[in-house]
Amino acid sequence: MGLLLESLVVRDLRVYAGALDAWVLHYRDSTDPEADAIIERRDGSWAAFEVKLGPGAVDEAGRTLLRVAERIDADRHGAPVALAVITGWGYGHRRPDGVSVIPIGALALRAGLVEPYASLGLHSLDSTGQVLVAFKHERTQA
Repeated sequence: MGLLLESLVVRDLRVYAGALDAWVLHYRDSTDPEADAIIERRDGSWAAFEVKLGPGAVDEAGRTLLRVAERIDADRHGAPVALAVITGWGYGHRRPDGVSVIPIGALALRAGLVEPYASLGLHSLDSTGQVLVAFKHERTQA
């Protein structure tokens, strides 16, 4: 079931990334940390995601994402816009280490993150309305 969920999430992220003028990549290096999905925009901003079926695997996935972020040269590529574990169910929240936990049903592509129709963004909110992921793409008015 985990591989099926990962395929579904990566498919959704590809759809969202296309609307943000971005693409989805996979990351793994010789020291073995990996990220199931990296969204990178043309301006170089990026976010890393791990996909886990349930909340029980979130701690290890969060540690993995932090290791991935440490391996990326921030001087060349910048710091990640977001590190997030996407789960099949559970509650959305931000962990003390800064990694967001997002149930798949809370991940969305919405307009108006800054002001109505001025931007489009991939984002998720927790139950209190706190932004867990905000990966914005500014649109120009025609």
